[in-house]
Amino acid sequence: MELATGIALWASPPQIKIPGMLALAALRGIRAKLRERDEESSSPGGNNSDGSHSKDEVVVRWDDVRMTLQPTKKDKKKLGADAKPKRILDGVSGAAKPGRLLAIMGPSGSGKTSLLNALAAQVPKSNRISLCGTLRHNATSVGEDTRRNRRLLNDTVAYVQQQDVFYSQLTVRETLETAAAMRMPKSRYTEADRNEAVDSALRSMGIAHVADSKVGDVKTRGISGGEKKRLALACELVGGSPHVVCCDEPTSGLDAFQAQRVVESLKTLAVESHRTVVCSIHQPRGSIVAMFDDLCLLARGECVYMGPWADASEWFESIGHSIPVNANPAEFLVDLVSVDTSSDAKQRESETRLASLASAWAKRAKEDSNGNTSEVGDAGLKNEGQKGVVVAKRAGVSAQFLMLLKRSWRQVRRDGATNKIRLSTSMNSALVFGSIFWRMGLTQTSIQDRLGLLQVSAINAAMVSFFLFPYR
Repeated sequence: MELATGIALWASPPQIKIPGMLALAALRGIRAKLRERDEESSSPGGNNSDGSHSKDEVVVRWDDVRMTLQPTKKDKKKLGADAKPKRILDGVSGAAKPGRLLAIMGPSGSGKTSLLNALAAQVPKSNRISLCGTLRHNATSVGEDTRRNRRLLNDTVAYVQQQDVFYSQLTVRETLETAAAMRMPKSRYTEADRNEAVDSALRSMGIAHVADSKVGDVKTRGISGGEKKRLALACELVGGSPHVVCCDEPTSGLDAFQAQRVVESLKTLAVESHRTVVCSIHQPRGSIVAMFDDLCLLARGECVYMGPWADASEWFESIGHSIPVNANPAEFLVDLVSVDTSSDAKQRESETRLASLASAWAKRAKEDSNGNTSEVGDAGLKNEGQKGVVVAKRAGVSAQFLMLLKRSWRQVRRDGATNKIRLSTSMNSALVFGSIFWRMGLTQTSIQDRLGLLQVSAINAAMVSFFLFPYR
């Protein structure tokens, strides 16, 4: 209706078009404000100062999640009829509950990151990727691609990627201040509120001692890898109230001590803040394994176990795979669901074992679902239907633009090495072009010379950007 009205007004005379367009814009703004007010009134309380977390609890449930990757044109041309879609996730179901740390484990290529991306709504849009299934927060389905659900996922799910992307010249505090300003607009929060949120995030993540240190990168000395992981987590939490925290390989590239510090932060976040924490993890040490509450074990896109970590040993022992007493249970389980391709016989044996494990768990999950006694069934979703989820209000577009501009200016101004390279290349180009096109004159015959200068300058600008690329 609004589209048709806008087209009709655009085709009208100016004396009708201009007032009509202004009135239509004002009407849309009023509707947006009323919609935000309705959403806030239907979403009970955010963080409770009295320590109660019941209104913030979110049980995340996923059912029959399937993801496939279509072959490329090159694969179809090469393989012909044998080019079939690659199965990434095949009917994965499970649940993550507040106050508990869920670990998604499995060998490389088992679908850990793909499942985590699906839970956090971070699957990239592509014609080759097909994703289906059901995702629910409490009793509310959030799988549909609607504006309300997109806002719900963006504001209630914090997603920490495996690769940290920070501005190297900014300090830890400045990085957090930018993140806090994005989620705490000036219209609702004071400067003291934002500073308090930043200080609280620094203390809770254990990075207060490096608050004034540069983040750094490969060419700038900065904080350690473990501190960057905790900074990434702090950036997702500062100034907001995400009820679900998803971390993709938070211990990758870290030594054993730093890895334990990161997982300890996640465990503390789950227990003390009563948030739902889900992380994909690879080869954890024994002390890290002891902090897991639940386990989702994947093998070639299929779930072979989903439930409390304490019950995992009993389950695998019941199907003939006892976990050795003195072995790291995480390493044993990952080895158990891995495929040995060193020989055809070992590969067939591994594939047979995986098929048996997946079949046994599928049978168990079906029985539990029919009996309504599953650890991953709907038992945790009872009495959750009336609970809403708070959708936070963020800074406006103009405020975000100014904050990002300020951040970029700090990065450029402080990056002395890159600025020196820019200056030297610009001076060199000026000298070369000045010597070639010296005293061209202002006559008609010098037009071709000026066009040549413009062409060479354009090519030089492009080449300078390529020259600076490795240093950025």
